[in-house]
Amino acid sequence: MDALDRAILRRLQQDGRQTNRDLAEAVGIAPSTALERTRALRARAVITGVHAAVDPVALGRSVQALVGVRIRPQSRETIEPVGAGPRAPAAPSPAASCCCSPATRADPTAPESSWPSWPQAATRPTR
Repeated sequence: MDALDRAILRRLQQDGRQTNRDLAEAVGIAPSTALERTRALRARAVITGVHAAVDPVALGRSVQALVGVRIRPQSRETIEPVGAGPRAPAAPSPAASCCCSPATRADPTAPESSWPSWPQAATRPTR
């Protein structure tokens, strides 16, 4: 990976749908070189795909969250139930309380009415 590959990647990260001609012009190379370099980056799995940025508000989702979970104690008995997948816990666990965000579902366009019910607040681990 050289400076030219990095320049191509920067431009593609800014706009993955730009034409090859626009890409070549932006990084100062011939269109055939840009195409060859881009294909090589794909072949080496440096470029793994092009993704659409979706506006959650346009989909009717007013809240988006990134949640971190720390499980204590770190034992198989407390980790395995959490790793089993998204589900509403029957009762909050003193070891860990975790809910997976509906935004992690396979279909990000699913209406909110199809989201599962989750507890309103998570409990903190007891020490």
